[in-house]
Amino acid sequence: MQTVRLILAFLALGLYSTAAEVSEEMAKLQDEYKGHMKIWAVEDDEEESSSGREYFLLKFESRQDVRDRHLNYEMHAAIQLTDKKTDQVVYAEATAVPSELPPDDFYADHTKWELKIPFGDMKKPKLTASAIEFGFIRNGQFIPIAVDYDKVDSMEEIVNSSAKEVKPKSFRHSHYAYNEIYD
Repeated sequence: MQTVRLILAFLALGLYSTAAEVSEEMAKLQDEYKGHMKIWAVEDDEEESSSGREYFLLKFESRQDVRDRHLNYEMHAAIQLTDKKTDQVVYAEATAVPSELPPDDFYADHTKWELKIPFGDMKKPKLTASAIEFGFIRNGQFIPIAVDYDKVDSMEEIVNSSAKEVKPKSFRHSHYAYNEIYD
């Protein structure tokens, strides 16, 4: 029995050591790339389709350094909505991989994003929290570099809440590019 406890203790120490190494590596990468990525111009809106369906929109912009084309970028977003009439609380989360950047001479240094959520049975949804994380994948793990949290301290706060999950209609992006005409 003593031997089993000793083996379990060594295994636990090994897992703790590995987790500490991963956290240390993540902190180094976040520090190294923090000036290379940015999120800004976060706003929310509503839209009605021609068929009368209503959608909640979370719009924002991001920037990524063209020197980092080799990174496997990912954008993560989560929002929490509360219906002002019924107090129903829902959340939606989405992940997207940005398309390849235009050539250096044409990339206008930022990308526009839009997360579209159907109203469903909500009448007057109001944004009560949002979390946006822009980063890259390293060794199978997402490393957030640029973050924007509104009324929460992490994305997990929204995703792990007791709110009902709804599926986004879409999570789209488009790169801004210069369109220069040469003589």
